[in-house]
Amino acid sequence: MRHCGVYATFLRITESSRLWTFHELDGKPLFLAPSSKPRFRISWDGNGYQGEVSSEAAGIIATMFALSHLSFRFEDDRFSDGYLRLYEYAADHPEAGEIFQAID
Repeated sequence: MRHCGVYATFLRITESSRLWTFHELDGKPLFLAPSSKPRFRISWDGNGYQGEVSSEAAGIIATMFALSHLSFRFEDDRFSDGYLRLYEYAADHPEAGEIFQAID
């Protein structure tokens, strides 16, 4: 269910990608990232963000949006826990500034 939400969110913020990479941290799922090209233009009407980020950052952004949405829709701590784990990972990412601008 979660990967479908990430893909649907990704389609709302950028163009489609057919190839995806699943990232884990310490044996736990972390995020999905498109792997069809190295960079993606991101546009989010919800906050006016527009920018170009790496495929990894694009996947982090899409996964954070999807986890946030799912955590409010379903009362399941796995979604909010996953969001917090990814938020901490994103804070140390080289593109943290762009990631947080996009999700703000």
